[in-house]
Amino acid sequence: MTPMQHALSPSRHQCSSRNRLRAVATSLVTLGLLGAVGAATGAAPLVGAPRAFNLQDGALERITGVVVQELSQLAEWCEAQRLNASRLAAYEAVLEWSPDDSDARRILGWKRDKSGAWVRSRPAATVRDRGGLEAELAARRSSIAGLALAECEGLEGAARAQLLRALRGRLIAIAPDSDEVRAALGQARHPDGGWVRADAARALAAAGYKELVASLRATSPEPERLEVTALDAAARDASVKWLGVARTPGALVASSVSFAEAAAIASAVDVAPQLARLLLPPTTSFAGAKGRPPVGDDGGGHPGWWSQPRFYVVQSNRDRDALISALGKDLEPKKAALLRAVNTGYLDRQNSIGVWSAGAADRVEAAVRQRVGLYLQRAFGVTAERGWIWEGIGLLLSSSIVGTKNLVYVRLEASDRTVAGSKGKKYEANLFGPGADWLLMARDLARLPTAPKLGILLGKDVNKMNKEDLLMAFALGTWLVDGHPELVSRVLGRIGAGQPPVEVLEAEFGMPLPELELTLREWLEDMRRAP
Repeated sequence: MTPMQHALSPSRHQCSSRNRLRAVATSLVTLGLLGAVGAATGAAPLVGAPRAFNLQDGALERITGVVVQELSQLAEWCEAQRLNASRLAAYEAVLEWSPDDSDARRILGWKRDKSGAWVRSRPAATVRDRGGLEAELAARRSSIAGLALAECEGLEGAARAQLLRALRGRLIAIAPDSDEVRAALGQARHPDGGWVRADAARALAAAGYKELVASLRATSPEPERLEVTALDAAARDASVKWLGVARTPGALVASSVSFAEAAAIASAVDVAPQLARLLLPPTTSFAGAKGRPPVGDDGGGHPGWWSQPRFYVVQSNRDRDALISALGKDLEPKKAALLRAVNTGYLDRQNSIGVWSAGAADRVEAAVRQRVGLYLQRAFGVTAERGWIWEGIGLLLSSSIVGTKNLVYVRLEASDRTVAGSKGKKYEANLFGPGADWLLMARDLARLPTAPKLGILLGKDVNKMNKEDLLMAFALGTWLVDGHPELVSRVLGRIGAGQPPVEVLEAEFGMPLPELELTLREWLEDMRRAP
């Protein structure tokens, strides 16, 4: 397989690190992304049309009848136990299920006006419960919610998911602190104690992949120092003064700056495929457009440069031009000109990769991004034509290793450094500045009517993306990798095999595109809670 000729955008900005740690909540019962925003997140309303439910066989009506009867009996029990506040709360819950229940309306102080609408006939009563029965009351409420959940057990797959989504607010109103109810709705505890989507809880379980990356670095061998004579003849003849050559099992790096830089880049590049294999396990289950599965990222049966890509790192434009002329002599003139305009790119068909970013941190990031991209191509057949994967997942993995997101494939202009948030034009966040929180910016962007449409984003080549697409791609990639690790390899494998991304995501998540879009926004709200 020939590596595609890709190059990074010439953006050079500083950005704080935001690592990710996948913590899979295996004890939770997650029903295909059924969770919702926690009961009291304080989030702004989501942009989008209300959800429409097409429930079959009268399931919702049947469950409503059972629950209303049980709630009415609970209210009577509360009255007998002098739990006056809980009695009224039970009738309020009845109205969540059956808004026209006349008994509940009357007891709560409602009556119909001349038009037939319900209006309050008296202020809401201020009453209190007597103490001592809190545990039994909670058990009775949870039991009622459990009956509703049991009614869903006869349904399968999407039908069950659809019904639970329709019931979630009403179930929470009955038993807001029931672990059983929250788990069935795909929710889990937020680190601050509230309830959030289970896929958000996974991603929030820790601050990032710092521990995993640190472990991989600790177990990787120290870079070996080589003589310049170990380089290919073309590199030795490139009129570049190589000051350091470092080698690890996964990389060979020559630097015109210093051996220390060559060693640092070699170590970071060596970690990249290891992290990728853990987070994105390779799959050969899907054959690509030419009927062949991905070739894989290991070096079995391949020449040395396959498993040990070669990085040539220079600092000056003169060295860059000399490197392109020597190693990229077979490139088409247009490709050679493109390389001179960007930060990094492939010089030949044998994984000779040139890196010439101005800053030392950017040179490390550029090398790691290239290695992550190489993994995506080999393991899944995914290229930059799938821009949301290339940028979203590519940036997630590389930033987890190097701590920065300074370099992107999206072609950004100098005016693209800031992003308007949901508070209006006066609120703008620096996309590459210190402390930049891309998920927070994506959340604010998702609240706007002008937010990128998921169906369009999924079909964009990286060269067609803008800064808003970049943010939503990062959000989508993080949601998939951190929130749904059980799906990520199948999603990438199917898309890499040429299956339409919209169809793949709809099938794997078990919901139509509009539902997917709203669910991603809900996840962002839970991930970045703010007024």
